[in-house]
Amino acid sequence: MEIRVRYFAVHKDETGVSEETVTVPEGTTVEELVTMLIDLHPALEGLRKDTMVSVNRGVGSGDIVLEEGDDVALFPPIQGG
Repeated sequence: MEIRVRYFAVHKDETGVSEETVTVPEGTTVEELVTMLIDLHPALEGLRKDTMVSVNRGVGSGDIVLEEGDDVALFPPIQGG
């Protein structure tokens, strides 16, 4: 199934793209997708612990099972002041 992945800030800088479509097996979780993305873009490994994930513009936890056409975004933690 196809998932749209969007990258923001340093994640965009490290991948060199703002978005891409990734094909994953049915039943793939957010955490599994992140691992696949690190395989595609090894520079993301250093950002893994500081990565926020959004699924369909909502908060995404690692155990969410993705569905065809989902929109996943990776970005750094939001900080305020």
